[in-house]
Amino acid sequence: MQALKAGIMEIADIFVVNKADRDGSDRLVAAIEANLSLQSFGAEEWRPPIVKTVSTTGQGIGDLVEAIARFRTHAGSEESGKATARRQRLRDEQRLLNLVSQAFVERLARDVLAEGELSAIVDRIVARDLDPHTAAGQLLARALENPKRS
Repeated sequence: MQALKAGIMEIADIFVVNKADRDGSDRLVAAIEANLSLQSFGAEEWRPPIVKTVSTTGQGIGDLVEAIARFRTHAGSEESGKATARRQRLRDEQRLLNLVSQAFVERLARDVLAEGELSAIVDRIVARDLDPHTAAGQLLARALENPKRS
């Protein structure tokens, strides 16, 4: 599910649903499939397969190895090489944005917010006294104008 929320759908080469023997795994596969169906894939483009595994028993590991081999073969062609480079660029961009987001949140906690202030802001959002977009904008402005709190 983290992939569905984090924008990973556009950059994954293979989706692996581990613990496929547990409740909810079929729903997750269906959710991934539904998201993939929203994208269009050309005849020569790689469409990421969804592989179900159970690591504790080894179930599905052969299917995963086969999917990796198919991807490597496909990635060897010139056209798919361009698509692979595009996906790698998207991966790198997503990683960069995640790192910047993490660093920003750490800076907020360390240098901008007083103890308990984040909780108070969330309380105001819950009470509908403040909307999340305004709160985020205010926090961003404070972080940018206040390099270090004394």
